[in-house]
Amino acid sequence: MAPVRQPVLACGLLVCLLVERFHLFNYGIPLLEPRREVLKVFDRNASAGRSKQEQLKLVLQELISVWLVLGH
Repeated sequence: MAPVRQPVLACGLLVCLLVERFHLFNYGIPLLEPRREVLKVFDRNASAGRSKQEQLKLVLQELISVWLVLGH
């Protein structure tokens, strides 16, 4: 698997770098302030409405995703 996985990872990272560096398909451009404000308000409302159980679920999902990435 390693002979396939490493070149694919390298090419994927290179594509991400090129797309963001040269702003292809509108990636990497600054976010307009009105749009940023809408996202901030949405995030504040979503965060305020979460229960402790939902917050714990998010933390567990983050930990498990890191575990899966490092363990693979």
